[in-house]
Amino acid sequence: ARRTWATGWVEAFDSAKHPNGWTSPQFEDSTWAHPTVVERNEVRLIKRGTPHLREWRLPIKKLIHAAWVSPAPKLRSDLKGLARLMDEESWQALATDELERLQNDWGAGKAIRHEARQSGLALCFDLGLEWSGQPEFVVETKDGIVDCYGTELLKDGRPLAYKEDGEYANRWYGSPGADSFRTINYNGFRYILVVLRPGQSPIELKELSIWCRQADLPEPPAFQTDDSELQRLWDISIHTLQVSTQETPIDCPTREQSLYIGDGVWNALWMTRLFKEPRYFTHLFKSVKSVQHANGLFPSAIFASMEPPQYLLDYCLIFIWGIDLYREETGDLETVAEMLPVAERVLGWFAKELSTNGLIETNPKRMECYPGGTIQIAFIDHPGVGWHYFPHPGIERSYLLLALNALLIIALEAFQRSSEAVKSTSQLPAALTDIENLKASCKRFFWNTEGEYFADCINAEGKLLGWSEQSQAFAVLAGLLPQAQAREVLERTLNQRNNGQICKCTPYAWIYLAEALKYCGLHEKILPLMRADWSKMTRHDWVTTCWETFEGTGGDSLCHPWSALPAWILSQEGLL
Repeated sequence: ARRTWATGWVEAFDSAKHPNGWTSPQFEDSTWAHPTVVERNEVRLIKRGTPHLREWRLPIKKLIHAAWVSPAPKLRSDLKGLARLMDEESWQALATDELERLQNDWGAGKAIRHEARQSGLALCFDLGLEWSGQPEFVVETKDGIVDCYGTELLKDGRPLAYKEDGEYANRWYGSPGADSFRTINYNGFRYILVVLRPGQSPIELKELSIWCRQADLPEPPAFQTDDSELQRLWDISIHTLQVSTQETPIDCPTREQSLYIGDGVWNALWMTRLFKEPRYFTHLFKSVKSVQHANGLFPSAIFASMEPPQYLLDYCLIFIWGIDLYREETGDLETVAEMLPVAERVLGWFAKELSTNGLIETNPKRMECYPGGTIQIAFIDHPGVGWHYFPHPGIERSYLLLALNALLIIALEAFQRSSEAVKSTSQLPAALTDIENLKASCKRFFWNTEGEYFADCINAEGKLLGWSEQSQAFAVLAGLLPQAQAREVLERTLNQRNNGQICKCTPYAWIYLAEALKYCGLHEKILPLMRADWSKMTRHDWVTTCWETFEGTGGDSLCHPWSALPAWILSQEGLL
């Protein structure tokens, strides 16, 4: 019954085509088509595996900006470009007294009325915090248009939503008798831009709200400290995790809204420990099992229908690591036993990539973006992939990659521990049973004797390339060095991390750096480093969630649960 169409994120709603009053028992629906029963024998309903979602209406009362804009600009029939238009169309800010009048009226519960004239009226509202949810407004007009979007940030005092060719805007076409609109899609945002574009009659905005939605979670542990910086890190981390819980943990409520496996393992671990909610972890594993491909790998985002499929190779290994983390955290041996055959098939793929030098040798950036092709990436961390800009070198990648081999070692040892715990019949592929030899090969081939660190990779000419915090962390966690020497390597790397020659961890890879520091007895370095890196976010008063990267550039999402690591670290510090 609802007449909408969508292009990307755009929702367009023509209220003249909407059957107003259709929910009433008296509504005349005799001409409607009758539903048809479709038998689907292959479908089996099961009990919901994750927490139920909680929804509540949050009225939006704080108007912060207003400006005159164009009345009804021309757009393509599919409305592509609406978000960009709203970002960039000419703004003529209202005079201070006009803005104050609107603010006072709106704050007092009065409607904002815009007479028919040769301009539109842009209104920017502030929710105070970032939320996940669906905007809803109530208006009165005979023929006007309302454009609306939610966004995470302001630029030069006005909202900015257009990112990486993404569409986040919605358009509502008014008609007599129609008065409200609520989006189908949810989004993550702090600010809402509403543009009233009258037709031949006035248009009046009566109500504006957001239907917040997130999982119905237990309360997190209480954290109170006189250290304002640590308190803020805790608060924004917890809020980030909360608003990123939907049917599953998602990588961000704004852009992909997907369950990515590599970061999903850590997010699920944090939810298990901080919120006493292990069901996200269990659901992650069950979902991975259901989407495993015949080659043993699984797509990087479980519910994404990417074509060609996108494999992030390190995420497949982190899944195996995650099985053992889950076992240690929950003691659920039944789920562990169910997942080990899945892990065995993953390792079977890597066994086929073993070269004569005893190392995994595979394409780290295979981008066959055509029907039947494959996108195969050794992600490790953002720098060097080309998706985001960083003011330091990226991770060097080649067919012989230290981090991928180190992660394989970590996965193999995790597999063995879990197999022993559940007395599983699943076995390591024969080619991968000599873990100590794999460690020795990594040390022999990737160790830079001159600089005394692990290189990122070896190029086709046999040259060692790259020095990164990420490679050192994975090498330490894989046990490639005795603890004392590993400590020296990490200290040497951290002492030079700002020299412009070293690739630094983004928030995603920070979990590995933190674990490596703990392993080496450098526990005291974690909080100072964390303060320094996350201060790029916390120095801004408007920030209420953790950013995807420390830079917070245009392509980033500004609410990303992999960056909510400070809450996990603080929970380990004995400060709760």
